[in-house]
Amino acid sequence: MKGSEIILQARGLMKDTKQPFLWTPLEMIQYLNNSVNEAAEKARLFLDSVTAAICQIPILAADPAPDYPLDNRVLEILSAKMSSQARFLDRKTKAELDRWNPDWRNETPETRAVF
Repeated sequence: MKGSEIILQARGLMKDTKQPFLWTPLEMIQYLNNSVNEAAEKARLFLDSVTAAICQIPILAADPAPDYPLDNRVLEILSAKMSSQARFLDRKTKAELDRWNPDWRNETPETRAVF
């Protein structure tokens, strides 16, 4: 279904079928785009494992604060792997990491086994 068809159907449901319309075409497009973005976010419709700008984070050895900022488009990390290691890292919460190894923040990138 095209955006114009969705907008036409929405206008019919809202009884906004006569000009001048209550909502401008621009407003309707903005509402439609917001709805699509919200549905995609809630349903996790888009996965990306190849876009370097989103999927790769440079890890610095002996970083005193190993909390790395994520691209604002990242909603959830499903898996992670150090480029220097063959196996994927295990997914843990900060609470699990604290129970597992209270000194986890001081591990070197070569010894990291979790994200």
